[in-house]
Amino acid sequence: DNNWFEVSDPRSTIVDLGKKGWENLKETPSFPKSKKPHKPLPLSGNLKEINASAGVDDVSPYQQFVRAKLGHMYLMKVVRDRKKTYVLFRVDTLTKQENCIVSWKNVQPPPEDIEK
Repeated sequence: DNNWFEVSDPRSTIVDLGKKGWENLKETPSFPKSKKPHKPLPLSGNLKEINASAGVDDVSPYQQFVRAKLGHMYLMKVVRDRKKTYVLFRVDTLTKQENCIVSWKNVQPPPEDIEK
């Protein structure tokens, strides 16, 4: 199954907020809280294998990969240099292993971003 979204910087994160429409979100939701401060939460169940190097596969244990699902809303924090950008996006159409159309917008940081 190649229907995944990913963030490439290890300080960035992406989470699936479930099946929602834009009308369901009045403000930016918080990211799930980690039991270990300043570390991303492990994925629950959906692990993605990545080719680490020289044919060795490794599994990403952090919130850097999520499955693309029709009608689902996602919250993403993108970190570049020292700048953080928060984005909400929704999968509006999905043709498996071919393409998808998303609607998105930049949003304010969540009220309880664990890395503030």
